[in-house]
Amino acid sequence: MLERSITDFGADNAFGQVDSKLKEHYGITVPTSSARIITQKHAHHMFLNSEQEPTQVSLRPQALVIAETDGSMVPPS
Repeated sequence: MLERSITDFGADNAFGQVDSKLKEHYGITVPTSSARIITQKHAHHMFLNSEQEPTQVSLRPQALVIAETDGSMVPPS
């Protein structure tokens, strides 16, 4: 949970602002260097995963696809 929050704040803000965001929302502090390392580690894993081939591709056309603007998708029922 904490790593996810740090990564979310680190991806959206300058690393130096992560500490104040965590203090505001959760009442805790972390060093700026830790926020940078954690966020960059997750970014690196995302980059490595983006180079892999998709594990499953639907070959059937779908009548309806619901997608969020953040890129997530809800599978058809």
